[in-house]
Amino acid sequence: MPGLPHESACQLRQAVAACAQSGEFLRELRNLLSEAQSAVSANDCRACGKCCDFASAGHRLYCSSGELAVLSPGGADSGAPLRCPFQSGRLCLARDNRPLGCRMYFCSAHNEEVYEVYHARVRRLHELHGLPYFYVEMTAALAALAGA
Repeated sequence: MPGLPHESACQLRQAVAACAQSGEFLRELRNLLSEAQSAVSANDCRACGKCCDFASAGHRLYCSSGELAVLSPGGADSGAPLRCPFQSGRLCLARDNRPLGCRMYFCSAHNEEVYEVYHARVRRLHELHGLPYFYVEMTAALAALAGA
């Protein structure tokens, strides 16, 4: 999978750093992500690990620059393409800080609708705080942030 062009990677690093420096933004985003999690039925998650195995599902996970700031990717290995570096077996090592897409994995059609509502709110939150918004594929973004 191709990475981000150098200029885009630099812009993404700056955007994530700006988001990470705004404590109020991070607090509001964490609250929004928690609210989104509550909007999904607990019965939808079967702890199968499919949401982290992008290659087998034919999916790619996208997230915002703010979600990358919450995720704190600095400590993660960029991993293999289409493999989440925060997955260990069937467990998520970033469960409390995972992006909206992880919380809304499309095990049910209801989650797709919920995702659209909350994704729009994530974008508006960036705008309200005057923070740069990028919507990027997570594994490429993590590699770019790690300087790979």
